[in-house]
Amino acid sequence: MLTCSGGGEVQISGSGVESWIPTVQNAIFSTDRSEAKAAVEKVVVEEGITSLAKWAFNDLENLKEVTLPDTLTSIGNTAFDDTAITSIRIPDSVTKIDDAVFRGCKNLSSVTLPGGLTCIPDSMFSGCESLTGIQIPDGVTTIGSSAFSETSLTELTLPGGVTEIGFEFIRDTPITRIEIPASVENMDSALYGAFNLTEIVLHGELSLKAIEETGLKGLMQYAKQNNKGLTVYGPSGGVVEGWVNKQISESYPLCKFIAND
Repeated sequence: MLTCSGGGEVQISGSGVESWIPTVQNAIFSTDRSEAKAAVEKVVVEEGITSLAKWAFNDLENLKEVTLPDTLTSIGNTAFDDTAITSIRIPDSVTKIDDAVFRGCKNLSSVTLPGGLTCIPDSMFSGCESLTGIQIPDGVTTIGSSAFSETSLTELTLPGGVTEIGFEFIRDTPITRIEIPASVENMDSALYGAFNLTEIVLHGELSLKAIEETGLKGLMQYAKQNNKGLTVYGPSGGVVEGWVNKQISESYPLCKFIAND
């Protein structure tokens, strides 16, 4: 077990991928990097620590359990990626999380996110193969690129205040139905690679530029190539309906549009 105590940040020394955590090496009386990584199975970050810097505990291949304090406010890039953690509770005191924090955590199956979080950053859970469900806090307005890609999520509920969804955010997941809130303004290839989708529900209008950038046409092409259907629900009489029906009439007869208002 590695215990981090005191105040301020848990930092790394130096820079670059070869940097290592002095507290880990000191804790197990070793200067061998591989031995240090393999020895840590549990991390306890005690009260008083306010932030975890980037790479803080990444690549600890046997790290299974993590306890975080209520004094923590931020977590840096890739802080826990490629570890063996199975569950994580991020305290409500955390308001800032950087990219790829849990990327490649293949055993991670249970996550509690802080209620004050406003952004799910890029690649936050990418490659978390055991993750089958997650609740996104209501205050989240931005979901980053590849945020949930290559997970085992079967469904995902997006908060009503989300305005931006990044590239391939649910790529290579089992999700078959996704509902996009009316608040969403930008979906930069967000649906690309989500080839298990059979139903897409758009609760609001999108501009022609926005609908063309969703990645929806790629899904329609995939549906045609694999002789499967794809249903798009959206407001009647608007840009979404016109664009979808135009695609259907020209190239994708197995797809269909249904008005949801």
